[in-house]
Amino acid sequence: MADWKDNLRRASFRNQPFYTETHGGETGRRWADHEYPGRDTPYAEDLGRSQRTWRFTGYLIGDDYPHRRDQLVLACEQGGAGELVHPTIGTVQAVCRSVSHSEERVRGRYVALNFEFAEAGQLLEPSQFIDTASMVAAAALPLGQVASSSFLRGFDTTRGGSFLTGAATGQITGLGTSLQNARMPAPGVDQGPLNRAIGTLRYEAPYLANNPPALAGASDTAFAEFTNAQAAVPVVSAMLGFAVPQMTFNWLPSSPRYAPFGRVDGLEPFGMIGGGAIYQLPVIDRRRINALAFDTYTRCLALREVGYAVPGIPFDNYDEAMDMLNTIAQAFIVLEGDCADEGDDDTFQALARLRAEITHLIRARATNLSPLVRYRVMASTPANSLTLAWRMYQDSGRDTEVVNRTRARNPAFLPFVGRVLAA
Repeated sequence: MADWKDNLRRASFRNQPFYTETHGGETGRRWADHEYPGRDTPYAEDLGRSQRTWRFTGYLIGDDYPHRRDQLVLACEQGGAGELVHPTIGTVQAVCRSVSHSEERVRGRYVALNFEFAEAGQLLEPSQFIDTASMVAAAALPLGQVASSSFLRGFDTTRGGSFLTGAATGQITGLGTSLQNARMPAPGVDQGPLNRAIGTLRYEAPYLANNPPALAGASDTAFAEFTNAQAAVPVVSAMLGFAVPQMTFNWLPSSPRYAPFGRVDGLEPFGMIGGGAIYQLPVIDRRRINALAFDTYTRCLALREVGYAVPGIPFDNYDEAMDMLNTIAQAFIVLEGDCADEGDDDTFQALARLRAEITHLIRARATNLSPLVRYRVMASTPANSLTLAWRMYQDSGRDTEVVNRTRARNPAFLPFVGRVLAA
C-alpha cells in the first residue's frame, strides 16, 4: 500500500501556490423545523445538502514572500469561482469567502494565511432549465406553416369568376382595414413595413384573390409586421380580437339551393324563380369554403402572433396572469374545435401544442406573483390612498400604486370596495 504522503498535492488557488498547516471543513444537510400549536410532535423538513465549506491555515516562506502573498490575495479577490487544490481535499471549484494574513517580526521571511472557501456549485442544473419563451416561439412557428398549407388546399377562385373573387376581395380588404384600425404604433418603431403590408391587403386585394399563394404570404407578412411594430400587450389584445369570431361567414341564403340574385360570370343559370337565378351548388359551396378557409387561416395567424407576443408581457400580479391565460386558452379552444369539425388534424395539433406551451409559460411566471385581494372600508373611514397603503402594506409610499390599482379619479377619494395587491 502506498504511503499516504505520496498522495499529497501542493496547495494552490487559481494556480497561486502556498503551504498548509491545519485543515477543517463543514457540511451536512439543511433542515426547516416546524413546530405546530397544540401538537407535541414537531417536523423537520429536509431542504437538501448544505454547502460545503473549508477553513484552513496556510503560509508562505522565502525572500519573495511579499510578492507571492500579494498575488495570492489578488487571486482570492477575483470574482467567480476558481480551482482550489488542497493536499487532502483534492481539486474542487470553490469561491474564497475570506483570506487574512499576519506577519511577525521574530519570524522573518514568513506570512501566515487564514482561508475560508466554499464550494461553487451551479446556478441551476442544465437538465432542469427550460426556456419557456423559446418553447413558445418554437411552437408558434409551425402553426403558421401548417395553417398556410391547409389554407392553400381549401381556397380556390379559379372557377366562378367575380362570384368568387368578389367575395374574396371583400374579405381581404376587410382584413387590411381591421389591422389598420387595430394598430397602436409604439414610439421609435419603424412603421414602414406595417404600412406596406396593410397597403398590399387593401389595395391589391383583387390580385391576391386570384393568387392563393400570394394571398397566404401577404396575410402572414401583415400579421408578423403588426407584432413587430407594437408592444406586447396591445398585440395580444388585438390578436385575440381577430382570433375570436366576431361574425359567421354564411354566404348562402335561407334556401341552400339559391345563390344571391344576379348573374354569375361564366355560368349559365338553370332558370329563374321570382327574379332570382338558380346557380350550380358547387360554386355556391366553393364561395362558402373559401370564406371559411381564409377566416380560419387568419385566426391561426392571429394566435401565432399571440404566441410570439405573450413572452413580452410584464405580468403584475397572479390574478392578471391567470385572467390573461384563461382568455387566451378560450380563443385557442374555440378555433381548435372549428378545426376538429373541419377534419383539419394538423392545424388542430399545432394549435393544441402552442396553447400548452403558452399555458406553461404563463403559469411559470405567475408562480411567484402576488394575488389581488379585496379591500372594503366603511363610509365613515377616510378612504384615501395614503391610509389604505399604510393599512395594507405599512408603507404609505405605495399610495400611487393603490391609486393606479383602484383607478381612482382622486387619491383622496378611493372606491369603498376594490382590489389591490396582497403584499
